Amino acid sequence: MIKERVYTKEEFERELSRYEGMKMEDLVYFVKLFSVVIVTDGFFDRRVFTDIINELELRYPTRVYVDLVPIEFDREIDGPYFSTLRQAYETDIVIRKLKNMREYMRRWFFAARVIFITDKAGYRYVSKGREEYLLGYAETGGQIMSIYLRHVGEDPDWITYEYDKYKFRMLKLVLHEFGHTLGLRHCNSEFCIMRPTRSAKDYDSRGYVPCKFCNVILRNSWPEVYDAWEKLKKSGTFKIGVGQKGEELESRFFKRPD
Repeated sequence: MIKERVYTKEEFERELSRYEGMKMEDLVYFVKLFSVVIVTDGFFDRRVFTDIINELELRYPTRVYVDLVPIEFDREIDGPYFSTLRQAYETDIVIRKLKNMREYMRRWFFAARVIFITDKAGYRYVSKGREEYLLGYAETGGQIMSIYLRHVGEDPDWITYEYDKYKFRMLKLVLHEFGHTLGLRHCNSEFCIMRPTRSAKDYDSRGYVPCKFCNVILRNSWPEVYDAWEKLKKSGTFKIGVGQKGEELESRFFKRPD
């Protein structure tokens, strides 16, 4: 379960100053949302992160930020984290490192969820001597998820790379893995975002949202969070996504060192 975060008066005022017109009672609901921080290994594409922020905040009761200070992994040949031969991260070790980092990283202290995003690939050992490549990974009910974008845009049917097609797959991948962190398991409903996939192409036929059954599970699991989200949206002062204002966009990108 998410640990309740106690804000000081100064922190309330600082958050309030970011959202012009938001009342204090609305801010009380605001801090109940899932605060999410995106971290990277140095990969940065403002268009990618802006789209992810907007989509996550549209589909789930979240507030998303991006930490631009890259995580340093040991990139030795067939090292513990990253294999230069495969150009891929060993997912279980990465998740374990992020869990440990979350305990002492001051910039992440507020985050209920941490999302690691890279343009490299990811793999796991599923049995002795056998491995599988992944597009993303999250433990059900866990607080850490990882997204590997290297193979998302691969498709023999695409004559040229098109960001819009790539974006739809990427966003559905992020929404799927985030659903796992909220406690959702794989679902057999045809258009449910939690339906399992074998390749990135499978996301082309998926919807963006959980099915009715999965939605019931979410709302029963996190009633206070969803109630706060609904009240904020009805209040008219809660802005979903980063919008077009540069100031709002910049406020979501943490650049200061630890």
